[in-house]
Amino acid sequence: MRPTLTEFLGSVLEAPISRLRNYAIGVAVCAAGAIGAVYYALAAAVLALEAPVGPVYARLIVAVAFAIIAVCAILIPRLSRSESITRRAQAEAKAMPKNDRMAMILEAAMMGFNASTARKTTQK
Repeated sequence: MRPTLTEFLGSVLEAPISRLRNYAIGVAVCAAGAIGAVYYALAAAVLALEAPVGPVYARLIVAVAFAIIAVCAILIPRLSRSESITRRAQAEAKAMPKNDRMAMILEAAMMGFNASTARKTTQK
């Protein structure tokens, strides 16, 4: 009897799915370990800060540190973002001589025209 499509796909994809599952489990265990390490490091930091500044200020210092980390996590990607593709293309087009710009526009128009006529002939 011939295998069905579902059975065939199941047998073909069994090894990649198994590797992916093992990788996901490894990442989950690593993330859990990292969270535990951060938690205990944070607890140790609070205990170390309690003696010189008191329990309330120790927790406030840790909260402010997390707030600074959160703000940096939002701002750094926005500040380091490179200019958009559109702006870069416009800058390159302005730097290009006028004849080259006109040739590029004509070439793009001709390619679009050729593609549209090719589609019309294949549809008939």
